[in-house]
Amino acid sequence: MKIIFLIGMPFAGKSYWARKLSQHYNIPIADTDKIIESESGKSIAKIFETEGENAFRKMEQNTLDKLIAEHNEGLIVACGGGTPVFFDNMAKMKNAGCVIYLEANIITLTSRFESAEEKNNRPLLASLTDVEEGLLDLLDDRKNIYEQADYVLSVEGLSITNFDKIISECISKQY
Repeated sequence: MKIIFLIGMPFAGKSYWARKLSQHYNIPIADTDKIIESESGKSIAKIFETEGENAFRKMEQNTLDKLIAEHNEGLIVACGGGTPVFFDNMAKMKNAGCVIYLEANIITLTSRFESAEEKNNRPLLASLTDVEEGLLDLLDDRKNIYEQADYVLSVEGLSITNFDKIISECISKQY
């Protein structure tokens, strides 16, 4: 097994499921947003504010490149929602391992956004007046990229057993 990448919309549960999978399968974890915040000393929102989205996307790409270069065995990566959408990141992820799209319906995403304490740290969503419409627009922009993943799992009703076959296939996948 190389790397398992979890992708999807903000609030789809990528970080949550990465932690759960890491614990259950005893595989190390990385979270691209947390790495960027740690290395830059700034929140994602502050990076967007002070350096702009393009600078953030470049940091995201560099973080992804670094993770792939440094971890050729066993790693679960919770990717930022935009990670697969920019540059050639999706192709890089597919070449380096298995990509799992955590697909969430708009009701789930809206509900999680509205109850989240850290929603102000989501620069593409923080200023929305109509959260549902904004999330739908973002999903429309990204869905065709997300659906290029190796696997698609609906987050509604998702449990660790839903991952068993996928993890098994990813472990035995030849690269």
